[in-house]
Amino acid sequence: GRLALARALVSAGADLDVQNEDGYTAVILARRRGHSHIVEFLLEAGAQTHHTTRWGTSFTDPGSSPKSPLLGPRDEHLEADILHTLGA
Repeated sequence: GRLALARALVSAGADLDVQNEDGYTAVILARRRGHSHIVEFLLEAGAQTHHTTRWGTSFTDPGSSPKSPLLGPRDEHLEADILHTLGA
């Protein structure tokens, strides 16, 4: 599924730390929605956690946690956004 595609993109040289127009990296997006398997893979592949979004949030902020009350309804397109950020 999506993890296999993420692995293929990383193997093909995808930039793990590229930020989308809002400043999100793939690892921030994955953590934000609780995709722990993708977070783990991206971190092991070398994704950095120091980037911030245009709102000043980062990987380590409570607002990027899947249990955070700051998150809105589940975004059905989030996995596609993660993969798009990696270059899919």
